[in-house]
Amino acid sequence: MPITQAFPGLCRGLHWLLIGSLTLAVLWSVTGALLGWHQEIQAFDHFRVKFFLTLISFVFGAWLAGIQVEAGKTFPRLTNVGLASILLSQAMFLLLVWTTWKSSTPL
Repeated sequence: MPITQAFPGLCRGLHWLLIGSLTLAVLWSVTGALLGWHQEIQAFDHFRVKFFLTLISFVFGAWLAGIQVEAGKTFPRLTNVGLASILLSQAMFLLLVWTTWKSSTPL
């Protein structure tokens, strides 16, 4: 069964995730530039950096998943495998961002 039939609102949800995350990432960057956050942050362990990396990962994940969902009408099985790999990639990246699995964090 194609993924678009199983989850009819998936394409719209990915679109809103992409737009919302991109908007928040731009606002977060502008706010950081105006308030001088770049002078305070010395490592990737800072919350502001982690939050920005999370937003950027949501932007790219939603963009790639949207491409996969559009291909779901033609290649349903490959789309499911592609979406699963994107979800796994997102989960592993967010684990690296939010846990202590990183080898070093200085900028």
